[in-house]
Amino acid sequence: LTYAIAGLTGLAWNKAVFIGFLVSLSSTAIVLKLLDERAEITSPHGRNTLAVLIFQDLIVVPMMLFTPFLAGMPEGATNVEVAGILIKAISLIIFVYLSYRWIVPKILYQIAKTRSRELFLLSIVMICLGVAWITAELGLSLALGAFLAGLIISESEYSHEALGRILPFRDIFVSFFFISIGMLLDISFLIDNLALIGILAVSIIVLKAVIGGIASLILRYPLRIAVLTGLALAQIGEFS
Repeated sequence: LTYAIAGLTGLAWNKAVFIGFLVSLSSTAIVLKLLDERAEITSPHGRNTLAVLIFQDLIVVPMMLFTPFLAGMPEGATNVEVAGILIKAISLIIFVYLSYRWIVPKILYQIAKTRSRELFLLSIVMICLGVAWITAELGLSLALGAFLAGLIISESEYSHEALGRILPFRDIFVSFFFISIGMLLDISFLIDNLALIGILAVSIIVLKAVIGGIASLILRYPLRIAVLTGLALAQIGEFS
């Protein structure tokens, strides 16, 4: 729907698709925190919302890999350069698969044998930073690398131990992240375009709430559950 609306305003198809990517994502961090505080994660609308949020987190990877193609190749780009981007994307997928199946589990096993909590925590942090650095070197984003590192670690048998070590830092990291996003806000642009931004914000919230609600109704959930699910998914995620 976002693609169709953006297309009607005269935007090129690739820009319309990209805007659709941005609008479609919701904030896992904020919604999960709210559901957890209200003890509603296991409720029907909580399960619906969580399922959509998890799928959104997973679909971010192909979205980001596809985004360079939406931007279009620079003028004069050759088939070799296009093939290079494809090779990078395929190599990254292979690297992630090998890492979570064999490399990271063996590394964590050897580290766990030392029974050193400090070494285990440092290893988890270095794995995250290392994967993020690799994706950045491939011309992709640090955020994608950090996300992939999380996926790799979560598939190991030490995922719960890793989560337990990192959990105390979660609120600090989340706070830093949202503050850094907020610092990117151009106040003068906001003031100059306040009416347009307000209309867009309200329109997006209504659009996403209606779509989330309709999806729940199609699955034959009661109207109350559909409304709560739609409202939970109505915002745009910080990843966008």
